[in-house]
Amino acid sequence: MVRRQLYLALGGALIVIGALVWWFKVDGSEPVARLEGDSEVVGRNAEWAVDIRSPGRSGIASVEIRLVSGDRNFALAERRFEANGWFGSGVDALRVPVEADLGSLGVPEGPAALEVLVETHGWRLFDRPAPIAGRFPQVVDRTPPSGEVISDQHNLRVGGSAIGIFRVAPDATDVEVVVGNYRFPVTRGYFRDPALMLGVFAVPQDVLPSVQPTLRVRDAVGNILDVPIRSDIRPRQFRERTLRIGDQFLARKIPQLYSAQGLGVPGSLLEGYLRVNGEGRRESEKRLAEVAGKTEPRVLWSGAFRRLARSETMSEFGDRRSYSYEGKIVDKQTHLGVDLASLKRAEIGAAQNGVVVFAGDLGIYGATVVLDHGLGVATLYGHLSSIEVAVGDRVEVGHILGRSGESGLAGGDHLHFSTMVHGVHVDPAEWWDAKWLRDHVDAKISTFPPAHTVLTEGEADGQ
Repeated sequence: MVRRQLYLALGGALIVIGALVWWFKVDGSEPVARLEGDSEVVGRNAEWAVDIRSPGRSGIASVEIRLVSGDRNFALAERRFEANGWFGSGVDALRVPVEADLGSLGVPEGPAALEVLVETHGWRLFDRPAPIAGRFPQVVDRTPPSGEVISDQHNLRVGGSAIGIFRVAPDATDVEVVVGNYRFPVTRGYFRDPALMLGVFAVPQDVLPSVQPTLRVRDAVGNILDVPIRSDIRPRQFRERTLRIGDQFLARKIPQLYSAQGLGVPGSLLEGYLRVNGEGRRESEKRLAEVAGKTEPRVLWSGAFRRLARSETMSEFGDRRSYSYEGKIVDKQTHLGVDLASLKRAEIGAAQNGVVVFAGDLGIYGATVVLDHGLGVATLYGHLSSIEVAVGDRVEVGHILGRSGESGLAGGDHLHFSTMVHGVHVDPAEWWDAKWLRDHVDAKISTFPPAHTVLTEGEADGQ
């Protein structure tokens, strides 16, 4: 009797242990995968984000992600997770980012499927392959959109501007001109022919003349076509200048600029100057690039841009400046405009027709006005003592924007004048030159008929 009770107790214990083992080591539910987004078309450089969840108790042991095309499997990603003891890996959910160059892998174009195979640390009654946690239909499209450069004679020098005309396929979603690390957007809808696009670009002052501009065309799934823009780029030697800064200038400028920018109190006037001339300058340029990006897709200017009348050039575009304090060079920066000195508190007129896209304080530039002239071309008027226009105002050439001054980091009363192409500073001398503008810009724009939506300034204003 006692032995029978012992056997019964032992049998009950084995049943309990077996049930516990079954509970912990045999997963009752299969893992599930979900693909982020709803796009079923991928390009050559494909990207996916796969979310995986395993509702079982033993944790994920391995993940394999592959692309199935016809009878071929292309391995894309693999993850493995070791067990941390009886209770498995402890990993029950994860996201796997997948990036693959389908061209290099040799994946053919056409229908395919992304498969996600997930193995857990749970026991199975029968040996079988890892279950497919998700299978997602895909279409592989590795063909980039077509594009060609229509314009020719792209003759420019470092720091200069140019204009290009391009024919691009309808499936192109992004079109830009690439010059080194710089990107210049291309304007759509300017011409009557919808396949033609227009782009004003530049070879910035810090780019080597060996760097050739490129037309970059991209479609919705990321396929890219790069087309060289044949250009004759002349090198340029910029001036080297040394500017001396003294305690009187620092005491007059730095506390004011620190207060205006909410920087607190500098450790020393020189430390404050270096921060404003470096970090503050970069912040001003960042804000300026955002402002100058607000451009109309049409030409607002008419003829050459005007230089400040009866003014003397104090600093030229691209000057390489060294700053000397107590006989030592303490900083180096590049001057990205032209400093023009005239009468004190001189009236500052608009260089050309345009729209005010900024009017206010702009860090090192002080009181500043920025005009958009269309197609990404903008001008900046800095160090003003007063501003007489507001954002949104449409102005004609010569319209008074304000008066010259010495706000910002200016050492005396003058105008800092900049010309920009999509936020990148370029040499204003070209845009002041009527012949250059006629030969390099206007002649190309007039090659093809404009769209009916492209109006003159008078027509746009209802005159």
